[in-house]
Amino acid sequence: MPTQFTRQSLLSELRAILLLSLPIIANGLLESSCNFTTTFLVAHLGEKELAAAALVSMLFATLMVIFWGTISGVSIVISHYHGAENTPAIRGVMRDSILLSLLVAIPIMVLLWFASDIFAWTGQSAFIVHESKRYLHALVWAVPFDLSGLTLMQLFQGISKPRINFIFTMLYIPFMIWMNYIFMFGKLGLPVMGLAGLGWSATIAFCLFLAAISLFIYLTPYYRNYLNFSLASKTRYFNEILKVGLPLGIMFCIEIGYFLVLAVFFGKISQTLLSAHQLTIQYFWVAMNIVFSFDQAYSIRVGWRVGRKEPEWIAPITFMGISVVLLYTFIVGLFYWFIPHTLVNIDFIQAPTPRPALVHAAILLFFYIAIFQICEGTRLTLFGILRGLKDTRFTLVNSIISFWGIALPLGYYLAFIRNHNYPQGLWIGLIVSAIISSGVLSLRLHYKIKKGVN
Repeated sequence: MPTQFTRQSLLSELRAILLLSLPIIANGLLESSCNFTTTFLVAHLGEKELAAAALVSMLFATLMVIFWGTISGVSIVISHYHGAENTPAIRGVMRDSILLSLLVAIPIMVLLWFASDIFAWTGQSAFIVHESKRYLHALVWAVPFDLSGLTLMQLFQGISKPRINFIFTMLYIPFMIWMNYIFMFGKLGLPVMGLAGLGWSATIAFCLFLAAISLFIYLTPYYRNYLNFSLASKTRYFNEILKVGLPLGIMFCIEIGYFLVLAVFFGKISQTLLSAHQLTIQYFWVAMNIVFSFDQAYSIRVGWRVGRKEPEWIAPITFMGISVVLLYTFIVGLFYWFIPHTLVNIDFIQAPTPRPALVHAAILLFFYIAIFQICEGTRLTLFGILRGLKDTRFTLVNSIISFWGIALPLGYYLAFIRNHNYPQGLWIGLIVSAIISSGVLSLRLHYKIKKGVN
């Protein structure tokens, strides 16, 4: 490590990263708690509903994550201009990103409307196809509100004010959970809607969230200044936003899309396995949400350092990032390995006891998820650092090869060819691909540091 880094300066940088990370983590945990609670409520509907919800949630995430990833690049672009104290450019980035969110909403809504036909084509049961159609036709109207609200949130993260996002998320998540309950089970005089109620509650919650955050910006001169488009740079920032964010969005789609394929494969093996997948994957996404939050903080911090012409900080930030994430994912893995029964039973409090076959399948999946989570945490940390350097094309290619060139063929071979309906094989394929991908990303980062960052 270079001699100019003292113990005090490194601790100061770590403190800055943690202070930036904590509100993002808290925000991610709140959002994850909504997904977790949703699975808890769906478990009270029945095992078949769990299977249908698993497919809908993964399909929705696969389609939406293209935009989520793309627009999350806005915070990286803003962090560079914030470090350079270029406010007109930040206004221009926000102007163009808001327009982009409106343009993207339409095709996503169309795809979601007809998505249940995909489930029928892949051989899912008639019940799953019917319930998913009702769910998706209600959920589709949440798309424009979700995309617009997410776009505004990127401003706060890009200028290192993530706690604003946390405050608003803290307000709307409890409301959304309450709405899920009353719409699903027909409380306060409403009809019982089942899974479709989740879609309608999401639409209402996202609409109110967008209205609240827009009003806050309008009433706060400091933040409203960044949306004063009359003073924005005349330069168009679509290319820069897409250059940083689109490979990121496609990469996330590729990765989340693999988990959709994973769910489809589990559904073809058995409905019980698909239900077990939904029970276990909820914990995985909660845990990985914290990893994503850390990585976003690393990206913003690296982007800020590069904007200040201080690229020598990339290596120590990388070391601190990997160390923190490895420790965290290992601790979470201990819970998966040693108390899986407790984790499964949480979803069935005050509900019929789950069948032994369902519990056994969930425990089996937990074992492999823990190993993959440790490997994936390292990979995502390296990716986060490279994202802060705006190096997203390479990571896109890396993800394509990792998930679809290694994990899928290897997992399919182990699960269906070498063995007959061996679900562990699908997770083994993911573990191997994550290890290889981490090694390649590490070499890429070493090359970027050695070459020098402009």
